Amino acid sequence: MDESILVPLGFFGAIFGSIWLIAHFSFKKNALVHETIRQSLEHGRDLNEETVKKLSGLLDPRTTDLRRGVLLVTLSLAIMILGVIAGQDDGDAFKALLAISIFPLLLGVAYLGLWRFAKKNSSL
Repeated sequence: MDESILVPLGFFGAIFGSIWLIAHFSFKKNALVHETIRQSLEHGRDLNEETVKKLSGLLDPRTTDLRRGVLLVTLSLAIMILGVIAGQDDGDAFKALLAISIFPLLLGVAYLGLWRFAKKNSSL
């Protein structure tokens, strides 16, 4: 295969694979929490408030928004730094990597905004 098609294919394949892995493990975590609750109720065990809070903390969107926002902003900064380093010889590389870094930066800022303006749910 020609390199001119293999590199973009690998790049977009890596993006697709990353998104699939995140979605897959998020689904598995949600299913595990729900299965734990279901099994506890089937066996006649009462779920006390502390257990429910711990299990709901695993699914708290506010916490995940903060984590995702910080990771995406950090990824964007890493791509920008790569652009500065790689763009020393070629100005086009800097512009391309800067353009690529804007996408995760804006997503990260959006997640941080969601985290910041989310209502703190003190009671379940």
